[in-house]
Amino acid sequence: MNDRSPHAPSARDRHTDVSHLRGDIGGRALRGGAYTVLAQLLSLVITIIGTMILARMLEPADFGLVAMATALVGAIQMFSDGGLGQATVQRSSLTDTQVSNLFWANVLLALIVGAAIAALGPLVAAFYGESRLEGITVAVGATVALSGLGIQHTALLSRQMRFKALAAIQVVSALAGWVAAIVFATLGFGYWALVANNSMFALAGIAAAWILCGWRPGLPCRGAGTWHLLRFGGTVSLAGFANYLSRNSDNILIGRFLGETPLGIYDRAYQLMLKPLRKANAPISAVLQPTLSRLGDDPVAFETSSVRLFRVMAYCATPFVVLLAVFSQEAIFVLLGEKWIDAVEPFRWLALSCAAQVVTLQGGNMFISQGCGRLFLAFSSANAVIVTAAFAIGLPWGITGVSLAYAMACVFVCTPLLIIMLGRTPRLSTRSVARAIMPGVLLAAALCAGLPPLRFMLEHTMGSVASGVVIGALVVGVYALLLTASRDGRDAVSDLRAAVSGILSKPRGRHA
Repeated sequence: MNDRSPHAPSARDRHTDVSHLRGDIGGRALRGGAYTVLAQLLSLVITIIGTMILARMLEPADFGLVAMATALVGAIQMFSDGGLGQATVQRSSLTDTQVSNLFWANVLLALIVGAAIAALGPLVAAFYGESRLEGITVAVGATVALSGLGIQHTALLSRQMRFKALAAIQVVSALAGWVAAIVFATLGFGYWALVANNSMFALAGIAAAWILCGWRPGLPCRGAGTWHLLRFGGTVSLAGFANYLSRNSDNILIGRFLGETPLGIYDRAYQLMLKPLRKANAPISAVLQPTLSRLGDDPVAFETSSVRLFRVMAYCATPFVVLLAVFSQEAIFVLLGEKWIDAVEPFRWLALSCAAQVVTLQGGNMFISQGCGRLFLAFSSANAVIVTAAFAIGLPWGITGVSLAYAMACVFVCTPLLIIMLGRTPRLSTRSVARAIMPGVLLAAALCAGLPPLRFMLEHTMGSVASGVVIGALVVGVYALLLTASRDGRDAVSDLRAAVSGILSKPRGRHA
């Protein structure tokens, strides 16, 4: 995946040429990280506000219905991409003709997959015993059928490290999706508001990508050397399919055996806790994959950059995860309302799984940027089996049991497995990755073990509000002490400060 063309890029290849990026990869990555953070914060605010509004306009069963359909057909949806976007980003040398071939392959795949999803509507309705799911499934299939139009445009923006444009697409898509959902809910369409959210998010993203990218596909052409790109994309797509199963088999099991209302409650807890993290990972991946792919010829720089990433992610997740786990009831009441009280315990355990997810989500970026598609597929397959088994084990204890089993599998099995397998890649070692994340993981474990009993004691002597203030101050104090007293902590602060200040740097090259 690192072959290079000896020919200079033509005018048609200006969208695929990356030679102008090599002199400022670090600066572009820092600016890209800063734009990504800002875009994610805006998207998160939009998502939280939209969720708070819809949670009060719709019923838990409405969320459960949509989650049933999307969980079951989403596994098929994973093949609409074919992994071809990642192939475009990762390859060091690429021609316009190859990208055009990949574009038409994406369009064809999306049409086939979308039609297959729509045709499955009656089977999905029969599987769950819910006739309304047939219409939802057809609507999802229609959206998927159009999704292939934007994959290569987004991939080219990522390949060119045009992170400002990618950030704009993220914010515009989120805003369009939630506005559509609120309008539909206001007009009394019920669960169709959630379908409108997903559809408008996708369509707005496609339109924005076409406008901002500027690339237009040519006609498909034989003999362009596209086959190995399709093969790499197929491997990545299979890994994505396995990852999807690991993230959504819980919805399938809960919907099938517990019903739409428990699934709606679980889904809101899951979406509030882990969906923002996954949404954040998409633009982060858009920064990391092209950046690390461009560093492929420098193993030392690749490992240094990767270790810094793992260290910052582990440290940044610690206070967020701990505070949400300890104050899960308050978070649910504020964000969703008191009628969602059954979501408190699942939310607490999902918060703990978030600590592991912060690390494991970056593993895919490391595999893809090194061209290690087979290792990525192996880890994703093993992860899917482990997590699905955990869901099944926890199912007899309801949605709380599912959440607890998931957290235990993520923390004690999947994360160590990822660290070991990353050590088998050409440019990373198990020791360096483990050393980067271990301080943050140990801090999260210590705080999660010590704060609940401390809160219990303080509430009986000081009241809930005062105890909350004391615990919050304690977490901040311990965290600040660790960041200033340890070398790893100081390194994490330095790396994070560099990323945040990156947006203030003057952009170089043709694109910001």
